[in-house]
Amino acid sequence: MADILKEYHKKYVPQCDNTILHPTIMHGDQLTEERSRNVQWTYRLGDNPTERLEGIEPTFSEFHLTMCLYEVIVTN
Repeated sequence: MADILKEYHKKYVPQCDNTILHPTIMHGDQLTEERSRNVQWTYRLGDNPTERLEGIEPTFSEFHLTMCLYEVIVTN
């Protein structure tokens, strides 16, 4: 997960000289959000915001819950 977040941070977070210009929201389910926050917590002692992966804002998205509800409604 750490490698994935590092790659996302490198590709999708606008930055200039290790300064984050604007944080990028990363949607995921609850487990993805939890793991992302744990990785950021692990890297919290980095020297700059880029090393601390502060440009990524993991958020919980209810997409999977909504899809499960649609399956229940459609199949019953």
